[in-house]
Amino acid sequence: MVIAFANLKGGVGKTTLAFLLSSLNHLLKTDYTILSIDLDPQANLTSRLLRDLKKAQDGNISRFFQGTISLDELIFPSRFTNNFIVPSHLELEITKEKLKQKINGVFALKKGLKNITMYDIVVLDCPPSLDILTANALVAADVVFIPVSPDDFSLSGLLKIKEVIDAAKDLNPELRVGGIIPNLIDKRYRVHNEFLKNLQSQAFAPILPPIPRRAAIQKALKRRIPLTEVPGASETLREMSLFVQKILGII
Repeated sequence: MVIAFANLKGGVGKTTLAFLLSSLNHLLKTDYTILSIDLDPQANLTSRLLRDLKKAQDGNISRFFQGTISLDELIFPSRFTNNFIVPSHLELEITKEKLKQKINGVFALKKGLKNITMYDIVVLDCPPSLDILTANALVAADVVFIPVSPDDFSLSGLLKIKEVIDAAKDLNPELRVGGIIPNLIDKRYRVHNEFLKNLQSQAFAPILPPIPRRAAIQKALKRRIPLTEVPGASETLREMSLFVQKILGII
């Protein structure tokens, strides 16, 4: 099962959600085998999961898109149980321009994943743009989730995201929209509640339960540890465990 987190906006939580899903064995005490693929040149997921970042300089997904190495040769163990990562690197910003010039370049990732069948879940963290890298993710994915944050840009961008997903379905008819994920929500603020109300009227897919803004999640990201190891995070751990179970139920 290949899962993508995509949006044309940064700061909505794509990497955070990919990070949480990559750690689901810690959250749920399961034994899934998970492959995380970082498609963002900013490499934020890589910096949080890969133990030795020097490995990403030569062994990153940019080299796969260049055609110099197979995808399975770029897989490294991550910090989490039964989780592995294909890292990204800033050079991907240059590589993607060359990828756009290739015939059928949009199918590169899908072809690369064909021979990688030993993972129960593949998590794709997309860049904050609807470019050739996000297109590769949508063509390769079985299901896409769309994180949104409580601001007008997230709402105004939904129509564009729908257009891109619909176009991707022409190339990948099996692609499903798992849902829209309101993230960084604080219901104490009127503007956040208004955002959720407006989202209901503009959503083109099921809206998942909102994820609250929690300091424990940021601590886990900053310290590069699973949420289960953050002191005093019991309430957040319960919330995120339920969220991950919801994702698993959808896929």
